Amino acid sequence: ARVLQDKRSGLFSHGFDDASGQPNAVHWGRGQGWALLGLVDTAAELPAGHPARAEIRQRLEALIDGLADTEAAAGGWHTVVDAPETYIESSVGAFVALGVGRAVRHGLTSPARQELADRAWVATANRVTADGAMPGVSDATPVGQDVAHYGDRPVGVFPWGQGPALLAAVERLNAGGVA
Repeated sequence: ARVLQDKRSGLFSHGFDDASGQPNAVHWGRGQGWALLGLVDTAAELPAGHPARAEIRQRLEALIDGLADTEAAAGGWHTVVDAPETYIESSVGAFVALGVGRAVRHGLTSPARQELADRAWVATANRVTADGAMPGVSDATPVGQDVAHYGDRPVGVFPWGQGPALLAAVERLNAGGVA
């Protein structure tokens, strides 16, 4: 996290270049979701007095701020969250509904953040088709050097989109909401 999280935006770069010693500075949407879940689940498991807990919670808040700042439409994010020229990618909203909802439930962020999770959930639920598919998910995405690499990825229905959507529904139920 110290290497990949941007200090200004709170967002995570998708990759790191060993040769240059720098992150690629592309804030890929689904990568934000994986970082969000990693921070939430780690913070939730650490004892209150653990020395890493404060840093992890600070990084979590910075990432949630970055996601709130880059929300493109109600509950929707671009495939590169801070690149509006890229398409809205379905799995990002599912990850936000899941991760932010879980962070609220575990007391790791303000209850006011539930509004962000709720918007993401509504957008996610609205994208799921009658047969249970969730289109608009980018295919497997290797690390690239520029925004165009990410914006050119084809979209479809993939398990790495379905999984976060299903887990977001379970999170809603765990929090006492309606899925």
